[in-house]
Amino acid sequence: MFEKVIINVGGQTFVTKTSTLQRYPNTKLANISETCEHFDKTTEVYYFDRNPLIFQSVLDYYRTGKLHFLSNICVEQIRDQLQFWEISTTDLGPCCWKYVYTVDSDLKTCNVIGKYFFQSKCFRYNSKSSLTNVKKRILNVLENPRSSKVALVWQIFYLSVVCLLIIVSVIQSFELTGRNTKENENVTSEEGMKERLTDHDTWIGVVTHVCNVIFTLETALRLATCPCKLEFFRSFLNIVDIMSVF
Repeated sequence: MFEKVIINVGGQTFVTKTSTLQRYPNTKLANISETCEHFDKTTEVYYFDRNPLIFQSVLDYYRTGKLHFLSNICVEQIRDQLQFWEISTTDLGPCCWKYVYTVDSDLKTCNVIGKYFFQSKCFRYNSKSSLTNVKKRILNVLENPRSSKVALVWQIFYLSVVCLLIIVSVIQSFELTGRNTKENENVTSEEGMKERLTDHDTWIGVVTHVCNVIFTLETALRLATCPCKLEFFRSFLNIVDIMSVF
């Protein structure tokens, strides 16, 4: 004969045996009793306000001696729950350890990237004035397309301008090559050569000039809104942007 234990976790009821919970004496469930704060004397049920989905894996650990979790559960949540149930993460099965290690590696990479791009001095403002808030919003629009819809629209527009300038440059290269060949064969007068050059280069010059103006304004705005000018000029990409507009 065994003593039945009823455990309610997050509204879901689980039934097990006392002997099952005693398999791991240094854990929370092994030390529950009728005098603990989680025991309801009226219903004779142990209640825990925790995640019932994760508790299924915890209870299976007591039953089978193997600790496994579904891969769709957040690793940080698994750690938090195991800490609450006083179970070591070293008890995880080898297959789950691979998943946890992969996620940890990805998190470390994301943290490094986040610190580099979003916690650098160029993104920190000491003042909280209205002018500072305006600068911060402008910088977010220019640097972080996910910050708002305006930032996303700007990013799409900016990339479109870059693509347009590349296309114009390619067209200009092809026209110059074809024009030089044709002029060597048919154009003999200096006035005729100048007329053809003017007709072909007018629209290309206008588009190129407009694109350069946009690039110049974008670079100037980023420089003006950046709280740390020294950090701005230390960036290789910023130096390339400055050189490209001159």
